[in-house]
Amino acid sequence: MKSRYLLLVLAIFSFFMSCEQYSQQQLIGHWVGVNALQKGTPLQLNPNEIQFLFKKNGTYTYQSTIGYHEAGLFNLEGDLLFSKDTLQANAKQKAVKILKLNQDSLQLEMLANGKEQTILLIKK
Repeated sequence: MKSRYLLLVLAIFSFFMSCEQYSQQQLIGHWVGVNALQKGTPLQLNPNEIQFLFKKNGTYTYQSTIGYHEAGLFNLEGDLLFSKDTLQANAKQKAVKILKLNQDSLQLEMLANGKEQTILLIKK
């Protein structure tokens, strides 16, 4: 009985340890794209045009190709990065999955026009 209880505790502990937990502090800074893929194939764009600026006060700015720009509020929940563009009326909250976040690189996975895209950014 004790061995089953111990196995259950270890399984639960392993599950929670496998879930990536990131802190908002890790995101703070200026991030610039270096690689953008759609289903594993490089997108025909300049990834350096994709940029995020995350600030300590929970605000962000984002710019991308073809002059796209947004700014607003962000927060983290586990491995999900939530953002809400406050420049546009009635904008909905968006979520992207963080695949990797460390001191100098950020990799995001998202759906764009129904297609999976992965973006790798480095911290400036």
